[in-house]
This record gives sequence, C-alpha cells and structure tokens, in this order.
Amino acid sequence: MNSLLQVVAIGTFAGIFGTAGGGVIVSMIPRLSDHLMGLFLGLSGGIMLAVTFLDLIPEAFATGFIGSSFLGIASGMLLIMALDYVLPHIHLSPKESANCHFRRVGCI
Repeated sequence: MNSLLQVVAIGTFAGIFGTAGGGVIVSMIPRLSDHLMGLFLGLSGGIMLAVTFLDLIPEAFATGFIGSSFLGIASGMLLIMALDYVLPHIHLSPKESANCHFRRVGCI
C-alpha cells in the first residue's frame, strides 16, 4: 500500500476510534460540575489552538508557499462563516441564555 495512503488510513481510523472512545467514556461519567466542565473545555480548546499554531500552520508554510497557506486558512475561515450563516441553528432567548453558563461554547 502507498505510504501516503497508509498515513491517511491510520489518521482516519485514529480520529474515528478516538472520538468514539471519548464519547463512550464521557457517556459513562455522571453529570460533571460546572467548574470541571469549564476546565475540560478550556483544556481541549488550548490543545486545539496549540496544535494549530505550533504544528499545522508551520508545516503548511514549510511544505507549500506562504501565499497558498494563507489562501487555505482564509478559505477555511470563509467556509466556516458561510456555514454558520446558511445552516439552521438555535438562538437562545434572553431567559434561556440566563440559565446557560457556557453560552459561547454550548449549553449543558
């Protein structure tokens, strides 16, 4: 099998099984306290930002042109903005949002 295809297959299966494993673990845990949930959300967000800025973006600059890297980043941002505008989602009323401690990341 081609080495690039192997890397893609391993990455895909690791992502699928990692997400499924995390979902199973979280579903077995009873409701977490707001403090612990905030800690986990902050930790996961920090890890994602660190991977993006310390690994993915420098790798993109090293393997391609800086212009194409910026074009990819900008097109990804525009795609996310367009999907947020086009796809239906719920906006909470002020009464509902008062009961939501993690309004910016999702209500629990």
